[in-house]
Amino acid sequence: MPIHALAVSPVAVLVALLVAVALTLGGAFVLRTLVRKQVPWWPSVAAPLLLWGSAIALLIGAALDGMPLGWGAGADHATANVGWTLLVFFGATAMLGVVRTFLTSRLVTDGLGIQIPDLLLDGARYVLWIAMVFLVVGGIWGRTEWFEALFTASAVGTVILGFALQETLANFFAGMGLVSERTYGLGDWVHVGDVEGQVLRISRRTTRLRTRMGDVVTMSNRHVAGSTIRNISRAEPAHAELYVVSAPYDAPPNQVRNVLARAARATPEILRDPEPRYRIRAYGDSGIDYEVKAWVRDVDRLPDVRGAYLAHVWYFFKRAGISFPYPVRELRRLQPGWSAPPITPAVIRKHLSGTDLFRELAPELLDLLVEGAKVLEFGANQDVVVQGESGSTSYLVDTGRVAAILSDGTAERRVAELGPGELFGELALLTGNPRTTTVRTMEDTRLLEIGAGTMRAVLERAPDVAQRLAEITVLRRAGLLESRTALDTQTRSDIRRDSLKLGEAIRRFLTGQDEG
Repeated sequence: MPIHALAVSPVAVLVALLVAVALTLGGAFVLRTLVRKQVPWWPSVAAPLLLWGSAIALLIGAALDGMPLGWGAGADHATANVGWTLLVFFGATAMLGVVRTFLTSRLVTDGLGIQIPDLLLDGARYVLWIAMVFLVVGGIWGRTEWFEALFTASAVGTVILGFALQETLANFFAGMGLVSERTYGLGDWVHVGDVEGQVLRISRRTTRLRTRMGDVVTMSNRHVAGSTIRNISRAEPAHAELYVVSAPYDAPPNQVRNVLARAARATPEILRDPEPRYRIRAYGDSGIDYEVKAWVRDVDRLPDVRGAYLAHVWYFFKRAGISFPYPVRELRRLQPGWSAPPITPAVIRKHLSGTDLFRELAPELLDLLVEGAKVLEFGANQDVVVQGESGSTSYLVDTGRVAAILSDGTAERRVAELGPGELFGELALLTGNPRTTTVRTMEDTRLLEIGAGTMRAVLERAPDVAQRLAEITVLRRAGLLESRTALDTQTRSDIRRDSLKLGEAIRRFLTGQDEG
């Protein structure tokens, strides 16, 4: 190479140095501004461009020294060629940084739902480096005769690296196989052997999973490829879960399956389509094991869905009078559970006699209500009655609170809250009319249920009670119960007319004469 190819005049050196300093300072200012403004991906451009200052300085120096600056000016013009080489290298690096940062930004991953493994991005970087080597050697320096030497060197280097990096390459190609076969992707929930977790990252060497306990497990791609992989996020979005519940032998299987189905319908996360399946799994030592196969779409919350469903099962079993079997080989002394203190007939009588509807009943009639009352326990956010459904029972709150909710088919509106000692559902009890509101528990709640059969027994003893109950019901619904002694003549007439009409409906319903 001639000496003049590398010689640069002092003026050229000074100008080139000033340009390099100016471009470096300008690039640093741009980088700092972009970082401060939190621009999503453009800071990745500024860092490589900081190094363009030296490349442009070399080109300016070559121009001031009279060297040609055309692309591939010849191998003799080393100053210009080095400048072009640096421009190509740092420009391609900057472009790759922009593309990589954009593809891994929240705009793409969250907004578009596209997640590209690091393994593919690393592979793209290696391909770019190889392309730049051939572009620089053949296009800028014009040394196409070096290609044969490059191929030979790369082949020898590949053999050497293959032995030196055998484990790394095995992990890389195992990862490429996993990605190309779409075994799993970022965000999928997978079982790799005994480990369950969500895929966080797929790099050229490892796969990272986050378990449901929040721990991060790092496994080599080679180990993952050699393990049994179960992807519960694919290929269908709905994932089936199995829940096993035991019931005593004296509980009829059809009744148990119906209760399990009602508990599933009360769990919003369990899909209605496909329909859950309920079957007997085995006859155990202490009871019958039932298997519930239910489909869930949100696999991120599988433990929460399981907990919610099993909690509903407890309450539904309790209300249906189904107990959970204990091992027959174990001697146990049953201890009081978490529920409120046992409710006695005296407490039930006190509750009933404190309500407007039953306060004026004779003691012997009140005894009939106490004998027929059922104690039901509900968990929080469970529907006691549903708007529009038929009913023939009334409920009195013993412990906890409930909310009356009115729905127009699209939205729900809370219209009242009821606490201990308050009664609801009396119109359905007396007339069998559909429920006008949905009543939902606000916390763990215990209720007293009065059924139409009990009221029928009261009416058989004292037929005139129907009219008194009708009058009290009309006054309660009109908000005039407390002031009934001070009503004007017209209001009294209206109340009497409505009471007579309601009393007749009560008699027809409770005596079985209602043809409708």
